[in-house]
Amino acid sequence: MRMAFGLVGLLVTAAVIVWVFAQTQTPVLQQGMKAQDKIRPLAGQDEDGNKARDTITLEPMSEGGKLVGILVTDVQAGGAMENKFGLRKNDLIVKIGRRGGLIDEVKVIGDDEMAVALVHEAFNFDLSLVVSRDGERVQLPDSGGASNTPGVPAKPKSSINSQLDAIQRVPTH
Repeated sequence: MRMAFGLVGLLVTAAVIVWVFAQTQTPVLQQGMKAQDKIRPLAGQDEDGNKARDTITLEPMSEGGKLVGILVTDVQAGGAMENKFGLRKNDLIVKIGRRGGLIDEVKVIGDDEMAVALVHEAFNFDLSLVVSRDGERVQLPDSGGASNTPGVPAKPKSSINSQLDAIQRVPTH
């Protein structure tokens, strides 16, 4: 009988420990999952954890010894680079979006390896690309709207900017 009470006491203690652990650690695990979702693009990975750089093959193109663009020689269907940018085989990347809204001509970069690395950085840091496709320049990801650059659509305003514009249009008395 004493052994039965000891076993029941042990099971109750184990159940209490599991319950306390579940109550305290579940929120921590949920926060960890949210953090992984935020950090994944910075690590160059898509939602499934696949590396974006593995879904595309790039070849620097030069004329007269100067870099003029980066040719997409292969892109994995349904891969990270196709899904994010809409890149297609034979697209020639001619500009790479930089922080602060600046767009650098690829030919200014000068170094083949650096230019390819910047394309991968565009995925990691949510930058834009401008490609020459079928004789036209297209900004990717395609965002629609008007642009200051001929033949290149602009990115839409963020919802915060839209809200600020709406507030500024409200007449004050």
